[in-house]
Amino acid sequence: MELNSDKYNISANLIKILIESASAEKDFTLLLESLRGSAEFSDDLHATLLSSLCGLEFPEAEAKQYVDDVLDNKARMEVRLERPVSFHVALLDHLMKNGQRIACPKITDLKTFEERTKLIMVDELTGLYNRRYVDSILSREIDRAKRFNLQLSVLFTDLDNFKQVNDNHGHHTGDEVLKQYSAILEESLRTHDVAARYGGEEFIVVLPETADTGAKIYGDRLLEKCRHHAFPMGLNISFSGGIACYPNHGSTATSIIEQADIGLYYSKAKGKNQITILENNKRNAVRYPTVLDVRYITNQSHLEGKTKNVSISGLSFMGSAPIQVGETIQLHLQLPATDKVFEVGAQIVWVRKIQPKMDYFLGAKFTNLKPEIINLVDKTGLPA
Repeated sequence: MELNSDKYNISANLIKILIESASAEKDFTLLLESLRGSAEFSDDLHATLLSSLCGLEFPEAEAKQYVDDVLDNKARMEVRLERPVSFHVALLDHLMKNGQRIACPKITDLKTFEERTKLIMVDELTGLYNRRYVDSILSREIDRAKRFNLQLSVLFTDLDNFKQVNDNHGHHTGDEVLKQYSAILEESLRTHDVAARYGGEEFIVVLPETADTGAKIYGDRLLEKCRHHAFPMGLNISFSGGIACYPNHGSTATSIIEQADIGLYYSKAKGKNQITILENNKRNAVRYPTVLDVRYITNQSHLEGKTKNVSISGLSFMGSAPIQVGETIQLHLQLPATDKVFEVGAQIVWVRKIQPKMDYFLGAKFTNLKPEIINLVDKTGLPA
């Protein structure tokens, strides 16, 4: 049997052996021993195995000891019963007698379990993993990168002008575009990369042990494949992307995805069909002197002030009344040399009182980034 060596499919491979082979227990045991001896698969083999077979989460060291205990229990049961005992029967017996973790287990066919698990993890339309799965995997990969001092990159992509595809050619064509783009993503992956449909026309690729420059090379190749692919109706399909890297841009799955999303917005604002690597968190937080008229709306009132500086992550401004730290407000910014005013949500992060004028100096971070902000900051000197 040919097995996928992707470590995210280790548990699926083990389950597949149990399902497909009448003498599966021998295959299972041999595979377990071979994987234990492989540095490529040993990081969280036992934790993944127990999570897949019984839905329990163990730290890897504890999981390995638990699996060893189950194997010992299996040997004892075979002596007592004078017949072969499968690993999962020994596991259930051990859990019930010693584990005290499952009080009332439900037994289900492994094939049914695998199908249900696939529904939870996989996007039905594209066959890629879904948001729930990639969020979980990204957190695990970050933990692994921390342990072994590795880098990790995330490429966040969004198909350009996809709404026009649906509006002009129908949702059936739109679905076909999504499926073909997903196939391009999947065929471009290395063994341990993970691609997922994050929602709508947004996709994420997790690139373990990859610096942002390596992720950019991967992304540019992906752009080139899209340019030469024959999409339905002769459509020219492109995407915009943003890249963020652990540890440069954050230390959690949420922060890295947020930073990659900012890079994506940069690419959209700069003309689409391109990929942006963010410099780093400190660079993204650099504020540039920019004086704009601003109206800010709180729960109590509408107030006016002037900005002092702005970055892609937030701004500071002078106001005549204090606002509580943590309060969410709506900012109405008057763009320079135009009549355009745009709104953006923000959260107050600090407040300072200015003497003797009794004015207030306030700092706010944007809660929803817009291309207008990127364009505004670019005009003051922040490089894309």
